[in-house]
Amino acid sequence: MITTSFAAACAVTSTAVEAPVSISVPATSTSTSLTVSWGASPTSDVSYVLERSLNGGTFSQVYSGTALTATVSGMSNGSYLFRVKATKSGYVSSAYVTSGTCTGTLMATPP
Repeated sequence: MITTSFAAACAVTSTAVEAPVSISVPATSTSTSLTVSWGASPTSDVSYVLERSLNGGTFSQVYSGTALTATVSGMSNGSYLFRVKATKSGYVSSAYVTSGTCTGTLMATPP
């Protein structure tokens, strides 16, 4: 009996979403909310995930959707970093684009 085997070739193509081109946050904030904006990903029909970190801690999601801006509330005193990535169903998500530091300094209101 002669057994013949053939090696099959399989090519896997992974398509990745391109990252947003920029992210912008104010350098300082004295309010409990601020607006973060970012440049669109060159990939069409994407959604964005925006995350923030307070004082070097873990990043947590604060926005998900198709807009290029998000108003983030719940700000307090401290040093914030924001990062955004682009996502699309069936694609590998983009790398994160990280902002510069935003320093929150809330003023106490006199009674």
